[in-house]
Amino acid sequence: MSGVLIETNVLIRAYQTDVQDPRTAKAKAAVEDLARRGDGYVALQNLDEFAAVLLKRSLPAVGAPRLRGALSGIEGVFGVLRPGARTLSNALYGVEKHRLSFWDSMIWAVARENGIDEVLTSEPPREEIEGVRYRNPFA
Repeated sequence: MSGVLIETNVLIRAYQTDVQDPRTAKAKAAVEDLARRGDGYVALQNLDEFAAVLLKRSLPAVGAPRLRGALSGIEGVFGVLRPGARTLSNALYGVEKHRLSFWDSMIWAVARENGIDEVLTSEPPREEIEGVRYRNPFA
């Protein structure tokens, strides 16, 4: 399988309604393009982080019913990738070999295990790591 994994910060920006921030429009365009092409994915970790941020830090506040609707919409459009039996071990390899943060390494491991060739992220750790490319939609 090939495709593009959408990282949490990009999902949050695409969900926001702040039209003054140019990152919002760029995130929306990137996410909508992946939805049209049908090759976008999210990791379960991204959905967890998305929910946690919108429940605690979003202005205006996002309630649980609205958040459930947003998550259902994301899950209906994008494939959801879950960690497997070897994901943690592979992530620790990424921490050790590539000096990734633990959570960035978890995303890298899930992408790599599922044959995802690109991660759309606001903070690329580098250009490419063992076949997984990183692209910043805001750059």
